[in-house]
Amino acid sequence: MGSKGGLLDLLFDEVIGEQEVPDPNPQRWAEQIKDVARVMRATIHRHRDIVRISMGRIPTGPNALRYAERVLAILRAGGLPNSLALAGSHLLPMIVNGFTVEESIDLQPPGGGDAAPQEVLRMVSDYIGSLPADQFPNLVAVSGEFATVDLDDRFELLLDLFVEGLAARAATTRRGGRPTKRPRA
Repeated sequence: MGSKGGLLDLLFDEVIGEQEVPDPNPQRWAEQIKDVARVMRATIHRHRDIVRISMGRIPTGPNALRYAERVLAILRAGGLPNSLALAGSHLLPMIVNGFTVEESIDLQPPGGGDAAPQEVLRMVSDYIGSLPADQFPNLVAVSGEFATVDLDDRFELLLDLFVEGLAARAATTRRGGRPTKRPRA
């Protein structure tokens, strides 16, 4: 009989296999990658524990390999150099996983207790807005925004920033520039 880890690997590969990845279209690569991310998010919503199962696993099952091949094909068709395409294919699940974990957590009101998510956000907004503006001018200035968070809009912003960043980095590389290396902390 196989190990628990082996069973989880099979389960993870099965869930990855549920996700369709389109054939690459160089003119639509950015929108295709966003669609891949949207499907990934929807899949995670259907299988809430899959992110936890995926942590620390390098997916190498047949579905995962086909999935990785198709995602890389889209990124490379978009003109990303190999190293950036690989990095993008690794970062995509990280950002989607991180976002879905955050959105799946039940919001807790300041000080504890029970409240609906929108009520928690209103409470946070009110609290932030009541802070001394001379000490926290930026937090007070954006305090009203806390109550208007739309997770779908925020996810779309994340996807826009991701693909725009990949495109900008690829353009810099094509012009012969070298991306700035950041020192490790």
